[in-house]
Amino acid sequence: MRTPINRLPIMAKSVLDLYELYNLVIARGGLVDVINKKLWQEIIKGLHLPSSITSAAFTLRTQ
Repeated sequence: MRTPINRLPIMAKSVLDLYELYNLVIARGGLVDVINKKLWQEIIKGLHLPSSITSAAFTLRTQ
């Protein structure tokens, strides 16, 4: 929302693609639906992040 990004979000030692994250969340009905339906594992797979990251859902929500 036109908010400047002061630091790049990092996950699994690489820069998180915010545009791809946005598209994956929107394709699944938006943030509220992803949270309520617990679709974070699908988002993680779509971002090609390793499934071994146990706190990935929390990290994605807070970044």
